[in-house]
Amino acid sequence: MAPLPQRLLSRLDRASGVVAPVDVGANQPALRAWAAERGWSVQRTPPVPGQRDWLWCPERRGELGQLPADQTGALILSGADLLLAEADWAAALPDLGPARQAATLTYSGGWPAALPLAARLPDDPAPTCTRWRPRCSGRCCRPNRFSPAPPGWPCPP
Repeated sequence: MAPLPQRLLSRLDRASGVVAPVDVGANQPALRAWAAERGWSVQRTPPVPGQRDWLWCPERRGELGQLPADQTGALILSGADLLLAEADWAAALPDLGPARQAATLTYSGGWPAALPLAARLPDDPAPTCTRWRPRCSGRCCRPNRFSPAPPGWPCPP
């Protein structure tokens, strides 16, 4: 499970209730764990009027219209609120060097669901092949139709 962004934690602590984002991969498990640690109720249905200390995990954005009007202290999160910043990303990937951490953050945009994949990448990838390779394989290749090997292309023995 990915950590929650540090910049979000103080906002969560000030809220009387939280609506989790519906976005795919927005780290709802971490929000559920955060709520459970505080003794908050984690629910699939909207809070009742006057209820405090709840995390609502709606299934569709259209359900947000069911939030009671008296829940003015509720924090309604979007997927962007759960994107990880550089420090959060680096802390979640301590086995990768700074260059690899920065590269995976750039590629993922800080999306929490990309952390498991980034963690499995080697810190020192195989050297990139600098040789030329055929543009296609098989009979379609004409002589002298070569292009540089793409980044990360392994060199043949």
